Formats: sequence, C-alpha cells, structure tokens
Amino acid sequence: MGDVHVYPGFGTAAPATTWRRRAGCGAACTLQTAAIISRRLDLPLAAEFDLHEWLPDLTQTYDSSEVAAAAAEEMARCGGEWPEGESRGWEPLSSVRRRVLAVLRRYARNDGVIVVCHGTVIEALTGRSLGCGEQVRYELPPAEPASPPGRAPAGR
Repeated sequence: MGDVHVYPGFGTAAPATTWRRRAGCGAACTLQTAAIISRRLDLPLAAEFDLHEWLPDLTQTYDSSEVAAAAAEEMARCGGEWPEGESRGWEPLSSVRRRVLAVLRRYARNDGVIVVCHGTVIEALTGRSLGCGEQVRYELPPAEPASPPGRAPAGR
C-alpha cells in the first residue's frame, strides 16, 4: 500500500496530488475536515464506520462527559491497555488499533489514502500523539502486531 496520511480531526492538510481516495471516521468534526480535503483535492470521500474514536464505554451507555473523562484518565493511568487478567469498561488501544487496521487494509490496493481521524486513533496506530494540524505518514504494517507500538499486549 502507498503511504497513509493521518490527520487530527480539525487539522489542516498539505496539498497532496497523488492520493486516490480519502477516508474519514463518521464523527462530525472529522467528516467536516475530510469533506474540505476531499473537495480541495478533488478526491472521493468515504466515511468508514470503524474509524471512529476510542470508546470510553464499551456499552455506549455513558450519560455524561464526566464518565468519559474518568475513563480517559483511567486509560492513561493503565498505559492504554487493560491490566493483565482484567477487563475494563473502556476500549483498550490495542482494540482501537485492530479495528482501524482492518479498515486501512481494505485500502491496501490504493496508491495512498488520506485518513482524517481523532487523536486516540492516531496514537493507537503510531504510538504517539500528534499536535494540532500535524500530519504523519504511516506505512501499513504487513501483519498486525499483538499490541500498539510501545505498549504491552492487552489483558484480553
């Protein structure tokens, strides 16, 4: 597969004329950014369901931003993964990585893809956070590793 450009949701995109497709996750902020890039570069737009942001509650029943913030704090304390032999209510980064890589592999035949997504998705793929407007080239790995870069395997 060609390079994958990964952008934070409200990031700015540098012109790229060799890209054949552009994919964005379904959230409004990233979809809006993806639509702008798609129009400016005259590329097809594809919203991919599994490119969504990290889930702070796997049951998707949380009812406040405080619950999501508490889950994010706990995830950070745990290094992004559930402790060995335990499970938590939030999605571990290894799960985010598996989910997103499955989507990106569907684009492997393309010369390149621009992906507009949220920060935790980027961190799950690259092992680091990006700054606002920063972009990164990402090479799709030949085989999915058991855990995200620099992280221990999930306790599943």
